[in-house]
Amino acid sequence: MAGLLEGGSEGGGVRYPPLITVLPPPKSWDEDKTASYTESALNLLKLLGGVALVPEVHPEAGRGRRPVPFKEKTDVLEFALRLRSLGCDVVLSKYVSTVDREVFEEWTIEASRVVKGVVLVGKPFSGYPIPPNAHTVETAIPIAKRRFERVGGIVIPERRGELERVERRISLGMDFLVSQITFFPERVLDLEMGLRDRVPIYTSITGVFSERDVELLEWMGVEVPPNPPGLRSLMGRVCRFNLEHLRYTNLPLLYKALLG
Repeated sequence: MAGLLEGGSEGGGVRYPPLITVLPPPKSWDEDKTASYTESALNLLKLLGGVALVPEVHPEAGRGRRPVPFKEKTDVLEFALRLRSLGCDVVLSKYVSTVDREVFEEWTIEASRVVKGVVLVGKPFSGYPIPPNAHTVETAIPIAKRRFERVGGIVIPERRGELERVERRISLGMDFLVSQITFFPERVLDLEMGLRDRVPIYTSITGVFSERDVELLEWMGVEVPPNPPGLRSLMGRVCRFNLEHLRYTNLPLLYKALLG
């Protein structure tokens, strides 16, 4: 995990291992299908020398009709343990405002036995009904800092007041950031310049392989240009990246695209 933020020397600069978002497999999958999917994830992680980011996935029913049907996922800690047993470095992401404070704090104790890093996310979408006793990201940071070596957060460069919001979270101990998926990485770089490189920002990028991917991205609130740039083009325009695969079937497609 130290390498996630500290990087290593390369050509006189610093190289940060990329993050690779790996969705937890559906609970409905049998062991053979789960093992095959995990192998695809391992291939991509080894190819890029990356760290697995295993996210908590919410159905987000409040957003309206989902282009891709939601399937209940394997518990993130269970899947993280599987990846760790195969030699992967793993970071988890966790919604902090969907449960009572006590539930979140108990989760941090359990999760800290599995991983050394966490990305704190507020709520699944703007209209999500928050429990009255839930943490905000700001109040959750000190709790997480007591349990994990690295505590990150989500950044949305287009959001009004984002620089001030992120600076406040950094002052509380947040030490890396992950953007939402973007096809305009320069917006992330502008924010990074505003922060004067105080913490590393991982720009989330993805490949687009079908119209269904475009529909899912737009449902997620991502601005998709008429002709999305290719994956290699996006990778060449960022300092650090988080590679997302959107759908399970896209994971091997990303691997092939990078090999080609």
